[in-house]
Amino acid sequence: MSFASNWLEELVAEWLELEGYLVMMRPPVHLPGSHGGRFEPDVVGARIREGKLQIRHCESTVAFAGNPEYEEQRVNKKFQLPLKQRVYELFCVQFGIQKDPGYDYALNYETWAVYGYASRPVEARLGAIQGLILKKVDDLIADEVIESLANWGEERQTDQYATLDPTRQVAAPDARLLGSQKQLHVGTKRRKRKGLGGEKSIARSGD
Repeated sequence: MSFASNWLEELVAEWLELEGYLVMMRPPVHLPGSHGGRFEPDVVGARIREGKLQIRHCESTVAFAGNPEYEEQRVNKKFQLPLKQRVYELFCVQFGIQKDPGYDYALNYETWAVYGYASRPVEARLGAIQGLILKKVDDLIADEVIESLANWGEERQTDQYATLDPTRQVAAPDARLLGSQKQLHVGTKRRKRKGLGGEKSIARSGD
């Protein structure tokens, strides 16, 4: 199992998990580089929606520090079609589904570049790459991560309360602790007042 090589990869991976993706960091797919080394994805996630395998492939870097032409070539190599195909095949195995010869990469395979810093010329050059979603880390947090966290919290709250019986939730604990219908009624009133007046108002209500 691979781990994040920097904090930015970790952030991207956590965000993808919030969005319901099966996430892999540095998955076991790569292409050889022209001058040695190899190209491999940083963080990839996949999920099935409406019967289609959706993939979000994210390359992250703390800084695009090179000149615009160099950074453009570097990003394009990380998103070249043969590498996308290997990522797709890997997730087909993970999900236990058959490969689709007509898989639409333009529609179902997202490419993201997330970064901490880049000069304006580099940003302009990378922003012109067709199909690439370019996000500075603070924009990713503001535009994507905060909303994902809010949605995740709402879903958990809904799942939690959907399984509870409201009658048992209110009555049963008080009945065991107080032992009479009168005390149960007082206990219910105190809980209502707690939200308005705090602990002091609860103490007064019992006087």
